[in-house]
Amino acid sequence: MMPKMPIPVPMMGSKPAWWQILRDNGYPTDVVVIDFETYFDTGYTMGGKSADSLSTIEYVMDPRYQELGKAILHIKAPFEQPAPCMWRGDDNSYIEYLQGEYGSNLEGCTTVAQNFGFDGTVLARKYGIYPKFPIDLIGLARHEESRDLNDLESLAERFNLPAKGDIKRFKGWRLETMTPEQWVEISNYACRDDWLEWNLFVRLLPRLSRPRVELALIKHTLEMFTRPALSVDQPFAQELIGKMKAEIDRVVQATGQTKEEISGNISFSGLMGAALDAAGDKLAKYQKANKRGDAILAIAKDDEQLEFLTGHPDQRVRELMAARTGIKSWPLHIGRVERIARQAGASGGLLPVPLKYHGAHTGRWSGGERINLQNLSSRGSDLVNSIRNLLIAPLLKYMNETWAEQVIVMVDAAQIEARVLSWIAGQEDLNEAFRQNRDIYCEFASKMSGRTIRKDRKTDPKPLAKFFKRMRNMGKIGILGGGYGMGADKCQAFAAVTYGVEMTLNESVRLIDTYRKSVPQITKFWRMVEQKFRAAAKYGEPGVMDRGLKFHREEFCGEQLTIITLPSGRQLKYANVKAAIINGRDQLYMPNPMEGNKRIFMWGGYLTENIVQAISRDILAEGILETEEKGYRVALHCHDEIVAVVLKSQGEQALKDISQILSTPPEWAGDCPLGAEGKISTRYEK
Repeated sequence: MMPKMPIPVPMMGSKPAWWQILRDNGYPTDVVVIDFETYFDTGYTMGGKSADSLSTIEYVMDPRYQELGKAILHIKAPFEQPAPCMWRGDDNSYIEYLQGEYGSNLEGCTTVAQNFGFDGTVLARKYGIYPKFPIDLIGLARHEESRDLNDLESLAERFNLPAKGDIKRFKGWRLETMTPEQWVEISNYACRDDWLEWNLFVRLLPRLSRPRVELALIKHTLEMFTRPALSVDQPFAQELIGKMKAEIDRVVQATGQTKEEISGNISFSGLMGAALDAAGDKLAKYQKANKRGDAILAIAKDDEQLEFLTGHPDQRVRELMAARTGIKSWPLHIGRVERIARQAGASGGLLPVPLKYHGAHTGRWSGGERINLQNLSSRGSDLVNSIRNLLIAPLLKYMNETWAEQVIVMVDAAQIEARVLSWIAGQEDLNEAFRQNRDIYCEFASKMSGRTIRKDRKTDPKPLAKFFKRMRNMGKIGILGGGYGMGADKCQAFAAVTYGVEMTLNESVRLIDTYRKSVPQITKFWRMVEQKFRAAAKYGEPGVMDRGLKFHREEFCGEQLTIITLPSGRQLKYANVKAAIINGRDQLYMPNPMEGNKRIFMWGGYLTENIVQAISRDILAEGILETEEKGYRVALHCHDEIVAVVLKSQGEQALKDISQILSTPPEWAGDCPLGAEGKISTRYEK
């Protein structure tokens, strides 16, 4: 059998595309690919999910750390044949040569690594090198396809390159005991990895849409990790852990049951069945079949039934669910707080912010290092919400040994998804309401109820204040939840879990019906997006919509990609989209490689959500870069929020500047009705 041919290296005229892209975007065309090989052993590993697996910063700063060697591939001309070499961990001569050639921070070359979070941490912590032009291969790979595995082994297979070797055989190897034969073996392995990384780089870089912006975002993401700017309040971390442990005892005691009865699947199902019977409800409504076909409670985090049980009208049912959730979730929160504290401790007090560039399909960042700073709650219990308060602004030491106080400036792109949806769909009356900063939640609630709804006031009698607050929350549910085609049943559960609003089914039906009738351009947009996407996916017909949305199909790496080009020029890619009659409906779907190729169904509301979240991400991303161009340090960001650390004396001006940045749409979204609000504090708050 003939071996599969690798994906060819793209060209731009007579030059390789990678070389042209680097040059056109202000990156040096000399490239250094680096891959560190380090000691690991039982009880000393990195990146796994086991209890003894270390985070990157803990691993690198551990006393057991030892660099075995570094494979370096150095390219100085576009057609030069790559020849990686391996240097021992105690031989820094080639690193010193590169610094002599390109500067102390390698500012004269582009530096590439498969996992730059790790290799960049080694360069920073062990060599004092902070590359000016870093490119993370796994970031390029996620930009192409975030839903698939993007480790080196998987990427090599996908691009028809030679297989990656097995690192497990090097377990326990150390420099002082390594034989000459072992050195040859690990050198060959490391050089092979470096060669694979180079071959992936020259193929993936040309796939990067709008590279000038995205390369800057890759660098920004890496610098939040290697140059951290937020401290952790260690005493408060220990206080939080103690309170969380006490909360487990409290929610269990409220049920009159034991921890074992609540945590056991069979015993808990019996307790829940009895509670539902007493409430006139049926257990079967909240069950699903497991892999063996047995009926079990559907209370996994992705199960819709979980939301209904959590917000059930019966108090006993709610108490049981609170206890079950507490027993299962509080240890997770405790572990998260402990990991945040340990990682900051290993870093000398500052927390490396581990965000994954393009971690989500829409391009949004996702969390890493098992602390997920993209998922810090603001609507849960006060204890869970307090996790974000662990992050504080550090004091800044000057050269003259004096200290300056810093503050955290937090600016939120207000209602960004609702505003972007209204803009992209052309719902002009809603756009105008946003521009005038009217209270759209009250306006929508007024339409739904037929009464004039306003914000509650301190002077209102309690029943009246409660009524206005509930109705305005229902307005929020409509505006923020209805835009992606949510149905009445889902709306009812969404209201209970997200906003704590108990709605009857009739209220939910009325809310959804009112929303859809009040925004005809948005509902039309759902239909048009699905129509254009379907034509591109099934028949290869390109399509165009207002605001610069484009649809087309192309082939890459043996896969058929249906591509939506956003107004910014960035692309959303969907691999191997199929159409089939399922349950009597003509449905679009694609396999999800991360979930055993489980089908992802796509329709107008789903695609609209992807588009709106992706555009919102691009607006925030350009706001991040503009904020940093003004000289403010962006230390963290989360979906629609920029978090900057600045000198206290700069706080008010920074708040004004960043608010202005997030209120001003990029050129490609010129009349999008954006808004922003923010605050200044010494710790991270909502």
